[in-house]
Amino acid sequence: MWSHLTPAAETIDLPREWDDPDRNEEDPHEQLADFVGLMWNALQAWNQTLTHLLPR
Repeated sequence: MWSHLTPAAETIDLPREWDDPDRNEEDPHEQLADFVGLMWNALQAWNQTLTHLLPR
């Protein structure tokens, strides 16, 4: 059995154009892509675990 440690919380700095349109901010694309990758991996691991619970 393997274990994978991940942070309990993940924050993503999204652009805040609504309160300060002149503020220069980084594009959140990389952070969002990393987050989606983590979620995909977690769902795949969960899916593999659930298949072991199916009746044969």
